[in-house]
Order: sequence, then C-alpha cells, then structure tokens
Amino acid sequence: MYLIAIFVGLVAASSALQVDHHYRKWELAHRNLTSLVVEFEFERHHFPLRKRDKSTGSFRLLRTESGEFLARYLTDADDPDKRFEGLLNGGAIYLLDSKTKTATRFVPDDGNTLRFLSDHGFPFAPLLDRRLAERSLRLGAGGDDKTYSYLRFASNDRNNRSIFRREPIGGTVALMRADSPDRPESTPRTIQYWNRDEVWTYDIRNWQINPKLAPDRWEFTKPEARAGWTVRSGLLEIPLHPPTRLGEMQKY
Repeated sequence: MYLIAIFVGLVAASSALQVDHHYRKWELAHRNLTSLVVEFEFERHHFPLRKRDKSTGSFRLLRTESGEFLARYLTDADDPDKRFEGLLNGGAIYLLDSKTKTATRFVPDDGNTLRFLSDHGFPFAPLLDRRLAERSLRLGAGGDDKTYSYLRFASNDRNNRSIFRREPIGGTVALMRADSPDRPESTPRTIQYWNRDEVWTYDIRNWQINPKLAPDRWEFTKPEARAGWTVRSGLLEIPLHPPTRLGEMQKY
C-alpha cells in the first residue's frame, strides 16, 4: 500500500510539472503580445439527437497602447441566420445580431471580463490564465506523441460556478510540442470537451501572435457608436456555446 501511495504521488507530481511547463511556455509565447488572430473550425455533436453542427470562426484580439484588450469572436460570418458574434470593449461584453442591428451588453459585477467569459464557456479562457482555470477545472498532463502534448481537464465539482455550469464534463487540449509556421510551441491545435450529451471540438487552423496583418481598431467598435444599432443590457446568463441559429439567442 505504501508503494502504491508513492507511485500515485510521483505520477501526480510529474503531471503537475508538465502542466507547469505548458503554462510557462504559454506565458513566454504571449508575453509581448500586441495582437492575436485565431482561425478555427467548430463542431458540436449532440448524441441523443444524432446531430452534428459545424461552423468556421475566428477570434481576433488587440492590445491598445494603454494596455486594454479588445476582442472579437465570430462564427459563420457569411450566413446571417447562423452568424454568432461576440465583442469585448471597454470592460463590457456584447452579443451582436447584425441582421437586426441589436446588441446585448453584459458588464461583470467585479469588472473581471476574463472570469466572466470563463464562467460562461468561452473555450480559450482557461488557457489564458491558469489561476482562473483552476477555479473551475482540475488540470493534468495527458501524455505526448511526436507532434503534440496533451493537457487533460475535468470540471471541479467543488466550484458551483464552474465554466461548465455544474455539469460533469471532461476534455483535452492538444498543444504543439515545437514551433511551426502557423503557431508557436505550447499553443493549442485542438480543444475538445464533452458532457453526457454533447461533444464540442475546436480545430485550430491558425494561431498567429502579432501577425503582420494585425486587427484594426475599427473592428472592435462598440455597437453604441454604430449607426442604427440598438443596445440593451443583459440580465440573464449568456449561452454556454455559440448557438447554431440567431433565433436561439432571443431567449437570453
């Protein structure tokens, strides 16, 4: 029994060291970040309905001279019925409906937008801040192959405000083991997580830090400053994942 306890302790220590390594490399890769462009393909597989929803999307981020982060998350840009767009600007998070020119604004009570996004299922949030990830997730190393290192995670049952809204869930992130032309080491290649009914998969096609064609500030214009737009305050929780149709958003 004593030997088993030692073995389990060594495995846990090794896993923790690998997680530490990934986050250190992540921080080094992004420490001089002024802009970020991520392109991905997203698939949601709903087992009970035997249904698969697929979309393409992007996440674009700009750090201003004052240190403020502006961000835009967009899927299905060419299909007005399925298009989903989120915006971060001035400490507020917006859900945008370009078809009706309406926006819903959410302002976190404590001003922590990254925590708010993590609590409501933004897939990249746990990668951006380890302390934030560990509020809602148990992290561990999941092994290596020739190309990728794997980070495992599961919902933390002790945290009632977890990223996964109290549902038993697990997942993996495949991280690059070396630099490549379209992404640096320890940045994600795929992000996948699941609960009892669904699996969500983000296939990251591109992860560009400080690209030559950086996002322009006009891309993050607040809807209040856009002609013809109406903005309302959001009082309820935003959806866990991008809805497949804008009609699904109307209940929020």
